[in-house]
Amino acid sequence: MNRIVKLANDYLTVFVDPQKQGAITVEDRRSRHRWASGNALFTVKAHDLGCDRPYTPEIDKFHIGLEYHSGSEFGLSVKCDDAGIRFLVRFILDKDMLKVSIPYDDVVESKKQSFALMSVELMPCGFAARTGEEGYLLLPNFSGLVSRFKRREPQQYRSLLYVPQPQWEDVTVLPVFGAVHGKAAYAVIIESGDFDAGIVASFNWDERQSNAIHPEFHYRHHHTDMVDPVDRVISYHFLSGSDAGYVGMAKRYREYLIKTKGVLPLRDKAAVSRKAAYMCEAYGFLKIFCACKEKLSDGSVQYRAYTTFAEALQILKRLKQEGLEKIRCILVGWNWDGHDGRYPTRFPVDQRLGGEAGLKQLITAASAMDYQVTFHDNYSDAYRISPDWDESIMIRDQQGHLHPGGVWAGGQSYFPCPQLAAKRFMHRDFPRIKAMGVNGWYYLDGTPRALRGCYDKTHGHPLTRRAEGEGIIDQFQTVRAFFGGCSVEMPTAFVLPAVDEVSHIPCFGVWPLRPEFKSLVDEVTPFFHIAVHGLIIYHLMGWSAYPKLFGSVINGILKEIEWGAMPRNEVTFRPSSFGDFQDHIGWMKKEYAWICKGLGALQKEFIESHRRVKDNVFETVYSNGTRVLVNYGNKSVSVGRKTVHAKSHAVVK
Repeated sequence: MNRIVKLANDYLTVFVDPQKQGAITVEDRRSRHRWASGNALFTVKAHDLGCDRPYTPEIDKFHIGLEYHSGSEFGLSVKCDDAGIRFLVRFILDKDMLKVSIPYDDVVESKKQSFALMSVELMPCGFAARTGEEGYLLLPNFSGLVSRFKRREPQQYRSLLYVPQPQWEDVTVLPVFGAVHGKAAYAVIIESGDFDAGIVASFNWDERQSNAIHPEFHYRHHHTDMVDPVDRVISYHFLSGSDAGYVGMAKRYREYLIKTKGVLPLRDKAAVSRKAAYMCEAYGFLKIFCACKEKLSDGSVQYRAYTTFAEALQILKRLKQEGLEKIRCILVGWNWDGHDGRYPTRFPVDQRLGGEAGLKQLITAASAMDYQVTFHDNYSDAYRISPDWDESIMIRDQQGHLHPGGVWAGGQSYFPCPQLAAKRFMHRDFPRIKAMGVNGWYYLDGTPRALRGCYDKTHGHPLTRRAEGEGIIDQFQTVRAFFGGCSVEMPTAFVLPAVDEVSHIPCFGVWPLRPEFKSLVDEVTPFFHIAVHGLIIYHLMGWSAYPKLFGSVINGILKEIEWGAMPRNEVTFRPSSFGDFQDHIGWMKKEYAWICKGLGALQKEFIESHRRVKDNVFETVYSNGTRVLVNYGNKSVSVGRKTVHAKSHAVVK
């Protein structure tokens, strides 16, 4: 029991000292970098039921012992008799990966009448760099954010994964984070327990001026919660050489998505699905906004039609004349009372737009032009104005109250339990929708939303965040089964195995940022884009947002090219806040020529490298060897033997 435990292979050597609170050191044999843990292997948080307050036992109240050691793995037993908490921490070494887990079956609470286990932080402030050293933390927000080791004010940032509502502006959508320190790096993937996991990022922390990021597994969010019966598992992937950066981290996450989560690459989808092949070369995200209810100055609401089905056909005919050969059109507000009108009721198709007969005529005519028409739909919101309103199927908090959402065209929104909404409404509506001839991947708006958890015991599912998330996944798989592909608004990573397209990977700055979070960000990376390119179709934003985000429309289109995104847009036939559709045609033609026709084949390739090669010039390299150079500058630039014109791009094969 007094000896240091060691694991070793050709890549890594791992040392753990049970007598020093499980202090761990990982030595990367390739880079010769030593990653050392903080003062302890873990921090345990409990709730003292008698005093009704949080309780964090001091580390000296724990006993850590070697439970077993066999080949490439060992287990440490952790006991705190004071709070009656006991668990096992398992370590498995596999090439350059160290997997750390806390098996659910080995978690024991022997004093449940006095203490409730709340969370376990693994390796708090571990694998840290000192302030001022070279490197950065990769935060799991937006598309992956860089925070360098330069902050002098000691601070910690904590966030639950998958967009907790109180911190929705931070857009914590990824179960991946990491750090780069000098010429070495690691990426952490939270493989299990992710629905109740969070991250803790430390900046210039404690007397060591630590800059580090580590996971926290929440067993309960409130001391009365049931514990989700899953193992808590993370994997550390240690990277060196050219992989020691956000690109290498993204590639490792992509490998995990394919091999472990079963995400099918686009190349394989396109080989068996005409719809998938079409999306790789089409202007595949054109919303045509048909109608919605608008609030007037006197407080009343008026239905307003912006594009009838006949007018939508005029738009599509004009785009065909302009040379946009392939388009998937998404009709917004086709349903009763328009966009967000009366969900979960959508039928009848609104007569003010042309009714079901007019909608079928539009779909048939578009199909004859080799265009696809699908619907903008929503099964995550519900309104009291709906004939299908049923309070008994709405999600509730721990106190039994309904969760209110935003106030939209239908009024105050609420959230149906996703499992019940799929059974009651999707299976009712989709056969009728499919019979109208819808012939493209189906789009669900407003989802996956911030997870709140559904705590209504009558719904027949576990009262956990994971159960709510899996209900959302079930909805997306239902869409796939009916329409051959599922397109959703948000890219929250737990749904990636169930979706084929996301409307946008959120751009940093698209929403107001909390000042305390904004101050942590030094650089926005395309980590997420690199990880999922070649797996799903993704977009940035409509180009009307690009002046705000990137300085100009052309810069935004170039950013689509740099980050491997496909274009998207939203138009109306009649005057609206989206502008006259004819004013969009010029930019759409450029996007179609540059991206859909010029680069569409690259949607089926992986991104293998991304870097800045000169001021205002970036290079993205694909798995087939194609190099795409993007020049944001106002002058032409030579890169090797290739000239990249100002505000343009060049392809090197």
